[in-house]
Amino acid sequence: MKIINTALGLLLCAPITTNTAADFSGFATLGLVYSDSEIYGYRRDISEDEGVFKEDIDFKNHSLLGLQFDHLFNNKTDFVIQAVVRQRSKNNLDRTISLAFLRHQLSPNWQIRVGRIAPDLFMFTESRDIDFSYVWATVPKEVYSIIPYRSIDGGDISYEKRFENATLTTKVFAGTSEGEIIGGGALETVKSKNMLGLSITYDEFEWSIQGKYTRATFANEAITNTLIGNEIRKVPDFIWPNKEAFIPRIGIESDSAKYAAINGQRMINNWLLSAEFSRITSSSELLRKISNYYVSAAYQLDHHSFYAVIGNSTSDEWQFEEENVATQFIPELIHGLEENFNFYSANQKSYSLGWRWNVTSSTSITTQYTHTKIDEHGSTLWLVNGPHSPAEDVNSVLLNVSTLF
Repeated sequence: MKIINTALGLLLCAPITTNTAADFSGFATLGLVYSDSEIYGYRRDISEDEGVFKEDIDFKNHSLLGLQFDHLFNNKTDFVIQAVVRQRSKNNLDRTISLAFLRHQLSPNWQIRVGRIAPDLFMFTESRDIDFSYVWATVPKEVYSIIPYRSIDGGDISYEKRFENATLTTKVFAGTSEGEIIGGGALETVKSKNMLGLSITYDEFEWSIQGKYTRATFANEAITNTLIGNEIRKVPDFIWPNKEAFIPRIGIESDSAKYAAINGQRMINNWLLSAEFSRITSSSELLRKISNYYVSAAYQLDHHSFYAVIGNSTSDEWQFEEENVATQFIPELIHGLEENFNFYSANQKSYSLGWRWNVTSSTSITTQYTHTKIDEHGSTLWLVNGPHSPAEDVNSVLLNVSTLF
């Protein structure tokens, strides 16, 4: 409820004039998902606690309803609040409110926003949930699905420099955030503090390029990490002599994480070329270096677009290699440790083909087929049915009807 109180406070502090205007708008998607694996359940991102397995026909993963209210106080100040209703592992009013900020134009070049905003991490940061705004059935999972944060409570300030045929925008944002991750059947709330980010965007008429950098500190400890630490303490010393020195390596609280990315988009005749490259690093062993990317090409023919996407996620695998530990006496604990340390070891490559039909200027139908090659222990982006994560190829089909209103 904290964001609701913040939103009310922003409204009370906003300058009131007689020249006010209000605007309601919305967006919606009815999405169908089919996937053919009995082991790996398809999910939109790592916060989802319900996967789509073989013989399932799912309408919940990609279906959503978004409503937005924009109140203009004067020609420099407005207030925006957006709510998105969709399937979530933690569904309450605070999670439903995705945006709630007061925006003020300080000058023709400077703009400031305060409240709940979207962290500027991706090419489609502001429209991640608006499926109508991009050509695919969904944003590529390898880049977008591994970040649990969809908004931050804080603010940003941006400077826009206009040239004859281009615009250069620099944005700095800061705040706190929290989100959910689901792995091994457990739901964890991950909180971040001291989040500070920089985004630089260069736009011309037919192309755009962006650079991103964000740093944040984990503000809480995962329950699973605490439970595993307690189990290690129960192991007799003759089995694990140096266990007390190992236990601190399991935690993430007070560790920092860094996110860096570059992306671009170019229109060449009827072709739309897109790509995003990102890297995640951390001072914690639990969040190992992760490199992600996708490249996409779409061809537009009248009201139809035909596209292909290649996505990839790569991370090092962690193996238990502590000396002087009699692992033969604690095999289940060692397995649990390796699964925990490898939760973020997303290792997969996907190949997608799709077709989008713009039925009207505000409604589209998109269908997409994706073939994903998942490496052993590389299943971070999926829900796993069972104790092991073998290598497997998975085929998924998405069908979306998206609209703006």
